[in-house]
Amino acid sequence: MTPTASSPSLALLRAAVALTATSVVLQAALGFLGALAVAPVVAAAAILVVAGLWWWCGTRGASVGKAGATATAVSAQCDGAAPPPSPPWARVAEAAAAAALGTALVQRLWAGLHRKTFFYDVLSYHLHLPAAWHAVGRLTLVPTPFGDPAPAYTPANAELLFGVALAAAGNASLAHAGQLPFAALAVLAIHATARQLGAARAVGLTAALSFLLIPEVWQQAPTAMADLAMASFFLAALPFLLRLESVARNWPDVLSLGAALGLLLGTKYVAVVLSLPLLLWAAAVLWRGRRTPQGRPGNAVAIAALAALVLACGGFWYVRNAALTGNPLFPATITVGGRALLRGLLDGAALRASEYHLPVTDLGALAELLSDCGWAFSAAIVVAAWFARRTRWPAGVAALTLLLWFAVPYQQSRFFFAAFGLGAVLLAAAASRAPRAAAWVPAAATAGSVLQFPTAGRLMVIGVAGLTAVLATVLVGHRHLATDTRWSQGVRALTDRRRGRLAIATAAIVVVATAIGWARSRSDAFAYGVGDDHDAAWGWMRDHVHGARIAYTGSNLPLPLWGPRFENVVRYVPIQGGSASAPHDYLHVAAPSVDETPSEPAPERSAPDRVAWLANLATFGADWLFVARMYPGVARANRRDRDDFPIERPWADALPQQFALRYATAGVRIYQLQSRPAKETPSAP
Repeated sequence: MTPTASSPSLALLRAAVALTATSVVLQAALGFLGALAVAPVVAAAAILVVAGLWWWCGTRGASVGKAGATATAVSAQCDGAAPPPSPPWARVAEAAAAAALGTALVQRLWAGLHRKTFFYDVLSYHLHLPAAWHAVGRLTLVPTPFGDPAPAYTPANAELLFGVALAAAGNASLAHAGQLPFAALAVLAIHATARQLGAARAVGLTAALSFLLIPEVWQQAPTAMADLAMASFFLAALPFLLRLESVARNWPDVLSLGAALGLLLGTKYVAVVLSLPLLLWAAAVLWRGRRTPQGRPGNAVAIAALAALVLACGGFWYVRNAALTGNPLFPATITVGGRALLRGLLDGAALRASEYHLPVTDLGALAELLSDCGWAFSAAIVVAAWFARRTRWPAGVAALTLLLWFAVPYQQSRFFFAAFGLGAVLLAAAASRAPRAAAWVPAAATAGSVLQFPTAGRLMVIGVAGLTAVLATVLVGHRHLATDTRWSQGVRALTDRRRGRLAIATAAIVVVATAIGWARSRSDAFAYGVGDDHDAAWGWMRDHVHGARIAYTGSNLPLPLWGPRFENVVRYVPIQGGSASAPHDYLHVAAPSVDETPSEPAPERSAPDRVAWLANLATFGADWLFVARMYPGVARANRRDRDDFPIERPWADALPQQFALRYATAGVRIYQLQSRPAKETPSAP
């Protein structure tokens, strides 16, 4: 299969990757400089500049096309090649698939803006990190001591972008739907890759929809998690790699690929595993690249530019970790040949002790994990693998799946989203390989997924597709869609011509401005809940505490304490060392005596010191202390009382003149500090 010269979706994908990378780089630069307060304004200005460049690139591509340039020359500028004509029935299928995909994204957006339940990780760190960064105006290390220590150090590109939503809205309304743009990016990337493989537009759209309808992808799309973001950046790199294999090397493709790979690497540690095959593929393609005309990058220059963009768009997180801890992958211990080269808090034994680790020899567990994508999608992958057996894609899906299974210590289906997305590409590859025999496979995967997991929102997607197909059939019968000048070329005009790109940019600005205005006008807040004593305690804090500085301990669920409009400042206050101490400062400390070897160590809490704690509370200027009973797995790695409360509870109870108990349940204690904690001379109990 030879990739096509260009497609409108590729132009949109270039713009989306450029806009995302611009926002990440600016947020990171301003954050490290301590100027996050002005980040939204600067980011907005820069995004407008990038949008202007995309518009200018489109006008140049159009002018080159009019001058009669070849498809290769046009692709070096922007997308300007015309697609082959489509028969009427194909345009009906395209209309139905596009309507279904648009309905699915709108429905997921609505779910995100009106959600009632929340994933643990969202409340733990995905939104707590950007809130903490914006409270101090810089990117700082935000400890997560009551659970996995990795979130404090993990690459956080998605969290940087969630921070933009928090700052723009002034509350969490938009941020709670923070992955919806990434879902759209993944859909666009799958469609663009399908078009590069020569698949029909309807096939590309339907393959993208089949990925979005995978149950866990569907559930994560309207949340502030980061797994779908990671998958979207992986998928965004694919069409640019295909183009660099097939056309003369050019700067737009090289830069877009570098930005996508950098965004991927900077999303979370699992992305290290995902990025390795793509980085090797990119290096091989760029190094073996054919000789190109003057003005296009040479081999070494292209590789250097790619490496620079990977570093700028995400690799900087690993540089930060190396500077802070000496280990770019901290808290993981890097071991080679049984010898620890770089020290961390979690070695292989600790990771394997986690409840999230599954024995890699248990292939039945792997099959069960893969079945989470649904029997229809799984069956479609098998059928597509047969039709595309002479291509790289079946082996690629299998290799990526096995790589994630063996190389990632926590075998959870959300880490396999990129493999599922590659499976959707395989559906398109099969349809392009055997258009008449396999064109139905993506549609079967989509319909079967809805039938297996029916909900009102998912059934609405299929209903809209059916109604659109009927309407489009009527229009085709009346010759309204009978020619490509009214349909195919009209679609391309949205991305290839000046007016089309200006319309897209204007519509995007209007949508974003409307969303921000809607979010800022909301006077209510989310009723957070996890199903235990936290729920009522958060409600009490919401009703009684405003504009305060809150110290929390006992659980990694601080997000609701920030208040409806993030009017509070929330922080974990260390119980030993200084107020800025972090887990990497205690690598020399022996692990505490616990019930069993923990996979979530807390060395920074191994030697509690009440004097240091009171001093750190005074440094923070705490007004309130929120103490939660620790969950069983967390309690094993921490000093605790007989009720599994952290040691801060007996300390506070012993000083009633400073800590006035205002709220108490079996699982939560809330204290109001009567005065700033003073340094004490007696030794801590």
